[in-house]
Amino acid sequence: MDLGLKDKPVLVAAASSGIGLATAQLFLTEGAKVSVCSHNPEKLASAVEILDQKTGRRPLSFECDLTKESDIEKWVKETEKNYGPVQVLVTNTGGPPAGSWNELAPEDWTKAYDLILRSVMKLTRLVVPPMQKAGWGRLIFLSSIAAKQSIPHLASSSTFRAGLLGYAKSLAADLGKHGITVNTILPGYTLTDRQKELAERSAAQSGKSAEEIIKNWEVGIPLERTARPEEIAAAVVFLASEKASYITGAALPVDGGSIRTIF
Repeated sequence: MDLGLKDKPVLVAAASSGIGLATAQLFLTEGAKVSVCSHNPEKLASAVEILDQKTGRRPLSFECDLTKESDIEKWVKETEKNYGPVQVLVTNTGGPPAGSWNELAPEDWTKAYDLILRSVMKLTRLVVPPMQKAGWGRLIFLSSIAAKQSIPHLASSSTFRAGLLGYAKSLAADLGKHGITVNTILPGYTLTDRQKELAERSAAQSGKSAEEIIKNWEVGIPLERTARPEEIAAAVVFLASEKASYITGAALPVDGGSIRTIF
């Protein structure tokens, strides 16, 4: 099936591991021109080698701290210089500091806002004007089931990832007339490095092992397992494709059925 992504310039943020890496790999497989970033240069270099080995194609790669607007500007500018205007933006970030409302310092909340929401706003301001001019574009924001269903010790994540849903809805209403779709994906428990860290944190607090914590998560998932990063990536690439041309303003859970609410 041709998804219509060949040669389209694609930005994938935080792509040195986990969901971001799997997403970059799938876009490369579809023939897109991919540019990735990470704040960790060593992990980024390793990711580029992995992508080259698995797809036979190398993405552009940039060290970028998503909490710094100057880094974001440089990433977008250099990508445009090499590939032309960005046609697909996939925002993704590492997790903010874990903690309940009374465990997080003011600076933790600021960091979470800068990482989850402010970085997306900045990226949007940079890539949308050329999309408007072209009459086509895809904005896909990776959020979390924590945006709809709070998760213990992830107060800041729940707060700002929910805000991301509101921002996406607003953009979808404004940008539809320009041929730009805006959608959010809500991954459930996915076995990434971040998820393993959270399992270890919960294990330390509860006296259980990390493996027991993960098993407890799986008990609450109708599919009875955590997701693989490539399963989230498949949803991202579909929403970027021509096959999803009439989907906008959606918040798509890819969670094995974890969210139990009807709306």
